[in-house]
Amino acid sequence: MRDPEETAAMLKQELPVRLANRIAHMNNLELIDECGILLCARARLVRSFMEVVAAAERGASPKDFAVVIRNLRDRHKHQVKRITMGTLQLKRLKLARGESESEVVDYIDSFIDRFVLSRIGIEALNSQYLGLFTTSKGIVDPLCDPCDVAKQAASHARRLALEHFEEVPQVEITFFGSSADRTIPLVSPYLSYILMELLKNSIRAVSEQHLIDESKVIHPIVIRVASDESQVVLDIFDRGGGIPFEHQPHIWSYMYSTKKRSPDDVSIDDEKRTPLAGFGVGLPLLRKYAEYLGGTVNLISMPKFGTHAFLFLQRCTSRKEGMPTYVNWLRKRDLQEKLLDFESRKRAAADVEDYAEALRLKGFASEVRDELSKLDQWSRGRLVSAAPATAI
Repeated sequence: MRDPEETAAMLKQELPVRLANRIAHMNNLELIDECGILLCARARLVRSFMEVVAAAERGASPKDFAVVIRNLRDRHKHQVKRITMGTLQLKRLKLARGESESEVVDYIDSFIDRFVLSRIGIEALNSQYLGLFTTSKGIVDPLCDPCDVAKQAASHARRLALEHFEEVPQVEITFFGSSADRTIPLVSPYLSYILMELLKNSIRAVSEQHLIDESKVIHPIVIRVASDESQVVLDIFDRGGGIPFEHQPHIWSYMYSTKKRSPDDVSIDDEKRTPLAGFGVGLPLLRKYAEYLGGTVNLISMPKFGTHAFLFLQRCTSRKEGMPTYVNWLRKRDLQEKLLDFESRKRAAADVEDYAEALRLKGFASEVRDELSKLDQWSRGRLVSAAPATAI
């Protein structure tokens, strides 16, 4: 994705597929017709789908297609907020008809997880395309320095916190590793977002503790960055009192927030929600961004003391974007590529009479064929029948 014309041609094929899958995903959502905010979110997806298809059919030039993509991005700017507020409505409806809260939360978290991961993928493709009009590399920084990104995120997070607290902790950043391993090819804004959300939580926890007991020392937040030839790891440590054990199982849920929310609170533009407190989706959302980048986020909390947040990023240049499995066309394409690879390697092993390796690869190829068969059955059965023709 380095040439605007080639990238536009690819997006004209790729975006309708991804948008159609998201529309079908929402059509499968129970009680959606009773949730106005979710209907609004789906309507925006349908409009974007129609505009992209229309642009492809008329052969829009790269610059004209960029206008379509900018409109799409503006239209979906607050889509995660809509989905979060809409699923709060959905939660109340499902609880009112007698469903257990744990099952409802699991159902909604599963939906949002897949929806958000797909959204990030579309957002990344669109941002890369628009970025080509200002720089030949787009949004990917081949020499992203996590320490520099951490410094910028810390500065921004502290400025936000100073609007709500008189004193906030400093942020200390240290690097461990060789200078050759200091940088990593990455989408820097996504790393910045992940670190911003983690730092906002840490700074708020430390500052609130000091507000309760001003005699306590405000310990700095420590960010350690360590790397080698295979991965980069960031450890964000604060002494903000940690997360109580009873809350720890819920921190990755979109339905959980440390900010108190009234039962009827479903407004999108709630002025009481500050950039520091957010909408209660910071942790699960940042984990999806990490997953999209091929990374992981883990929290280790010590109640009454502090919290370590570990972000692991793979340096592997062959890593692919994380995608939810319900995006059937993309999943099928990936499986077909794997099958071709296994078959090719099996033949090569047989040619040199390495029959043990050939047998092992034959087993892998058989497993992929089974997955392809199941995917085809699911596509013919559920996705096609569940999506009304009028939706797209």
